Amino acid sequence: MKKYIYSALLSIVALFVTGCTSTDVQDVFSKPAAERIEDKKAEIQRVLTRAENETWLLEMYGDLTLRGGYALLLSFDEDGYVTAQAEYDVIQDPSKQVRSTYVITNGQGPILSFDTYNEIIHLFSDPLPPPPHDIRPGTGYGADMEFMILDVTENRIELQGRKHGHRLVMRRAVTDDKLGYLNDIYAMARIRDNWEKTQLMVGGFGMTVKEPDSNRILSFLSEEYGIEKSYEIPYCYTQDGLRFYEPVTILGETVQNFVFIEEENAFISTTPGTSARFQIAELYLNDRLSYGQQWYFSDENNGPAFLQYWDQARYSFTNNGLNFVFVMAYLGVTEQTEFREAFHFQFNDYHASFYYVFTPIFGSRDRLRLKYDNDNSTLAFSALAQIPGTKYFIDAVGDTRGKDYFLTTDDVRNPTWIQFDAIYPEASELELERIRPEGEMLQEIVDNGTRPLTLEETKILDRFQVLEKEKNDAENWYFRLVDDMYTFPR
Repeated sequence: MKKYIYSALLSIVALFVTGCTSTDVQDVFSKPAAERIEDKKAEIQRVLTRAENETWLLEMYGDLTLRGGYALLLSFDEDGYVTAQAEYDVIQDPSKQVRSTYVITNGQGPILSFDTYNEIIHLFSDPLPPPPHDIRPGTGYGADMEFMILDVTENRIELQGRKHGHRLVMRRAVTDDKLGYLNDIYAMARIRDNWEKTQLMVGGFGMTVKEPDSNRILSFLSEEYGIEKSYEIPYCYTQDGLRFYEPVTILGETVQNFVFIEEENAFISTTPGTSARFQIAELYLNDRLSYGQQWYFSDENNGPAFLQYWDQARYSFTNNGLNFVFVMAYLGVTEQTEFREAFHFQFNDYHASFYYVFTPIFGSRDRLRLKYDNDNSTLAFSALAQIPGTKYFIDAVGDTRGKDYFLTTDDVRNPTWIQFDAIYPEASELELERIRPEGEMLQEIVDNGTRPLTLEETKILDRFQVLEKEKNDAENWYFRLVDDMYTFPR
């Protein structure tokens, strides 16, 4: 019996061995590995260059604790060249196109590599980027120049940096007007120059949003289930709003994309069933001058009375034997001023700060008094304090007594310039009108040589002439600040 059982077991084993060694088993893949890799690279190449002037939007991120994202438009061709353009905040000239090469290689999967230097693309991975991007020398923005290609569809390519591991997305940009596309993004960025008076509203709850360093990372606190929770959310601007780096859940709502609705002055979540919105507060013009944005003096739109002081200040600063080169002047904050608002002169190697007290006049939204704060103003070094131009500039803007201004702009919500028009004091106006008849009569007596004036008459005429000059100066005393950096011609 055992003999028969043993023989049966041998037969079964032989059957399995025969089945396993059959030559009829098909290979899982129809092509060799090398050929499959080349096919995948060719498919990626086809998607990238599907049509002439095909454009891809890459929202470039680096170190997510340092900066948010910035929009690049990339066009790839079949010859291995990529042409890049970028939004204004990257290169200050969105019309500029920079051409370099790219290559699709293989290494644990397909890799997109920007293998020759491109001043737009590599700005974010350069450890020593040029000013004003040199915010962290030796590390830069902490972005990549080589990316693993994780997923490819006709309209979307998901990437992951090989060195830093950040996940990025390239989206097909449906546009024949690249400059117009980037200008739309810039318009969104200008809507929200800072977030100091913006509320994030979710389900009826409001949270004050801050962006301390204007670095496209939003910061706010919420209370969830009795526990205070802090958020730091990197984001980028889109053609019609803004987008978080990744979906974020806030008070039970998961959101990522927001569109700007002008009628409501708010960025509103596009996710169905959510209520989240960034509600932008209306800033008064005098508020615009005290929230960290820099406003630059230029050579244009300045009144003749103001220019008498301004031109003298510039001449004095640059013609004093100290080899100064006057570069720019602006209103804003710098590290030298411990992040306090001040007017600044920037020279080739030197910096001077002039503090002013900004006081709204009777709570007005468009009237402001500028009074020089001598106790807190700083100069780069003592020699600068001895130059007459220092006093000329101080007096041009507002001396220690203060000067009142009426503010106007091109767009209250999104100004590109703010003009300061000097206000002639009401008390002086009333005094001038009161003594005008007698003053004009005495002036006529002097002009005609009719008779000498008495001492009292001389005092009245002198006062009349002073008030007339002050009024004439006020009418011609105005200057304009612009939002774009202005470098004075040398």
